[in-house]
Amino acid sequence: MTISGEPGALNLRMQVFEPVAADDGLGGNIITLTLRRSVWAAFDEDGPAGQSTDPVNDALATGTLRTRIGMAPPVGWRLTWDALGGTRALEVMAVQRGTSADPFDLCAVREVAP
Repeated sequence: MTISGEPGALNLRMQVFEPVAADDGLGGNIITLTLRRSVWAAFDEDGPAGQSTDPVNDALATGTLRTRIGMAPPVGWRLTWDALGGTRALEVMAVQRGTSADPFDLCAVREVAP
């Protein structure tokens, strides 16, 4: 999918969550997701993640997420949005910063359970 710099190219309003580790009182950590902001983005879905030892996760998608320059969340952060059929969630796996020639940050993402 080619996304232009025109208004409306980023068609999903996503919530951005930071994973925060806290002591669980038993010698380990518990990860909570803290809402940090909302961003406009576009998700170009590659398809299902593929064959794995966990068939439940085989149906989850991988793909590329585009945001305006400087708006991409860091690796490990999550984004959610309301889609037909329920909430979808993505985890950022890698980030490529945009340039003046391409005004979008690109994120390699994988779908996770919301």
